[in-house]
Amino acid sequence: MLISSHLCYLAAASSSVREPPPLPPPVVHPECPVCLQPCIHPVKVPCGHVFCFLCVKGAANQSQRCALCRQAIPPSFLECPTLLNDLESVSSSVTPERYAWFYEGRNGWWQYDERTNHEIEDGYRSKKRSFELLIAGYVYIIDLDNMSQMRRSDPSRRRRIKRDLLTATKKGIAGLKIPQKGEDEDEAAGGEEESPQTVKSESEDSQQTANEHTEVYDQRISQNVSLSSDLSPEMSGDQLNERLGSLSLAINQESLPERSQIPDPNDENDTEAVIEI
Repeated sequence: MLISSHLCYLAAASSSVREPPPLPPPVVHPECPVCLQPCIHPVKVPCGHVFCFLCVKGAANQSQRCALCRQAIPPSFLECPTLLNDLESVSSSVTPERYAWFYEGRNGWWQYDERTNHEIEDGYRSKKRSFELLIAGYVYIIDLDNMSQMRRSDPSRRRRIKRDLLTATKKGIAGLKIPQKGEDEDEAAGGEEESPQTVKSESEDSQQTANEHTEVYDQRISQNVSLSSDLSPEMSGDQLNERLGSLSLAINQESLPERSQIPDPNDENDTEAVIEI
């Protein structure tokens, strides 16, 4: 009788123990056909193939075609790519460390993608002074002495880099902008382009400056021409020398701006070139 009651107690106790909920299936990222590694920020191109964002960006910048089927990739795709995961959910999980690496952009800093961040951190911990990385189809030199990166094929493309807290203010990750509070997602396209209003304002300022320089130039030319028109062949030698001296003094006191110094608002070399990686 005692044994029977004990068995009933054990049966009731075992039935009251709840089984733990099943673990969620692990997130499996597709393999990128370009780098042959799990996709970092996977995106789907219009033809349906999936790549890392930086891998397909490198292919699009060089050939504007899918790396598998050679179908055309529209330029607008890089401005608003079709992400297969939530960028906000991975923005804080790029590295298990408290620190992350950033590169300078226009009006802010961009965080490197997970893979590039690990490679730079490994080089930093190994006390390397500089090393090369393949980013978006280009080879970049990471200079830890000067805390900068530059493209090996074009050293003029140089940016500052920094190692900062993972929670530091950033524009986004690897060219993919993270929507801020109060900002529409439509305005948070992946990239670093200035708004049309800003570009228009800069163009108007440049045009106004050019017009002001041109107006001053023309006024001074007219003044000097009027001075030279007073010269007459009937003047005596002393009068002619005195008039020429006045003309020379006026020119020296009001130096004319060089035509080459007048900014051209249509000159692309006067604008900052920003290339997203």
